[in-house]
Amino acid sequence: LGLGVTDKVDVWAMGCIFVEIFGGPIPYEGCTTIQELKQMVLVQGVDPSAFFSRATPQAALRASAGCFARDPAQRPTAAELAGRFRAERTCVA
Repeated sequence: LGLGVTDKVDVWAMGCIFVEIFGGPIPYEGCTTIQELKQMVLVQGVDPSAFFSRATPQAALRASAGCFARDPAQRPTAAELAGRFRAERTCVA
């Protein structure tokens, strides 16, 4: 995309971690090169939010909403994300 890497890539990565924490599979498991990852995300349009387990608490889904927005400007900041999880205390013990 030629947009450069910003801190919003960390928000995407945190979304992937949330998928794993809440019982989903490892997003992009099997991708071994950046080209494979680009193919999955940019060409095939694989949305990692679809990897969340059906058992994922709704509070966790609300808190992590937007982590996978294609436009980095639409993703929450790390501080906003932390605030969401603090507000949704029921999603984590």
